[in-house]
Amino acid sequence: MRLSSIINSPNFKNNNFDFIRFIASFFVILSHSFPLSYGNNQNEPLRLLTGNVTLGSVGVYIFFIISGFLITISFVRSKNLLIYFINRILRIYPAVILVVLLTVFVFGPILTQYSISEYFSNTQTYKYLFTATVFDVRYNLPGVYKNNPFSSTLNGSLWTLRFELVMYIAVAIFGLIGILKGRIITIFVILSTIVAALIKYYTSSINGILFFLQSFLGI
Repeated sequence: MRLSSIINSPNFKNNNFDFIRFIASFFVILSHSFPLSYGNNQNEPLRLLTGNVTLGSVGVYIFFIISGFLITISFVRSKNLLIYFINRILRIYPAVILVVLLTVFVFGPILTQYSISEYFSNTQTYKYLFTATVFDVRYNLPGVYKNNPFSSTLNGSLWTLRFELVMYIAVAIFGLIGILKGRIITIFVILSTIVAALIKYYTSSINGILFFLQSFLGI
């Protein structure tokens, strides 16, 4: 079925995306609870069964598959490229900026083991603000969660945001050059899977982008 036919279907909004997101969120929370409690995820249920795959990774890929579908629809519906990117920026940055500011100036001072003056005089406190760019995510604040099994790490889930933003750009590029059409996109996903497998042990960041791209384009 063509994407335009799906979008224009009277039953389009009658979907279970929110429920699927809830399940994916549960997977991520459950998976993260193991390193946060024990320092590693070796005993995570799905990892015990598979030896490598975790519920957290499954949840992340589910999120990217749903995002790929919805963001592509957003691109198709947008009157022009500027509106598309404005919508995408508004979807990510206001929430991220708010979370980063609350983390640095509210939760950090409450949770730190340092004194308030030590916390705010530490340069690491202000370097955390770069997280709001989504391309330079920081995970540590002075004296926060130092004694946790997974030491000194805050909001580890933010690592996916830079990939999400890259996917927004990719959808725009592919839409403009016509790759989002059915047969072309299928060929692209197959080829990118082969390339990702070939470079798996050489360039992890590119490999990650390719695998997320496959999820995003699985629409």
